[in-house]
Amino acid sequence: MGRVFSYLNKDFQHTLFSKAEQNAQFALGFGSGLGHTFPLLQETMQEQVLAFADKNKQYAKGITNSLGQSFKYMDQILQNEIIRWIENDKENSEKLAQGIGLNFSGLKEELQRKIIATLDEESQFAAGLGFGLGSNFLSLSDQLRAELLTRLAKRSKFAASILSGLEFSFKYLDKETQEHILASQRN
Repeated sequence: MGRVFSYLNKDFQHTLFSKAEQNAQFALGFGSGLGHTFPLLQETMQEQVLAFADKNKQYAKGITNSLGQSFKYMDQILQNEIIRWIENDKENSEKLAQGIGLNFSGLKEELQRKIIATLDEESQFAAGLGFGLGSNFLSLSDQLRAELLTRLAKRSKFAASILSGLEFSFKYLDKETQEHILASQRN
């Protein structure tokens, strides 16, 4: 329902928000669908969608990861609004960052550098980003992969999350990279 939300009449939209207030599973899926189409929504609808997330935890869980996945389709102003909106929500900032990490290679290189440079490696945001980057490690540029590998030795939340995400792609890495990762964990 979230993916076609903007095409529905206002009464049915209100019905969906009411159903999300009463049904946690529906709220999770509804939020996820809306997050994927968020960049396409009109500004007033975007505000309504985010305001509901402030009131409904399950919906917020659903929308934050998919907002991260659609982050690359947002203009810089909207990206900044999303970051400001999530700053004080530790749990959901991790989910947003995980979604961003899963599609990190789709972000402009300048934005990638900004995110990595300003990262507090002990934050929940860093934990989510690390997991997303580790899960999608093979799609990252050689330069970014090399930078992430150097951060593994720091023993931060960010590094631990990269390792967790790497469980999905580790077997596909070349032997040299695998050995580097294993060596960084022995020290």
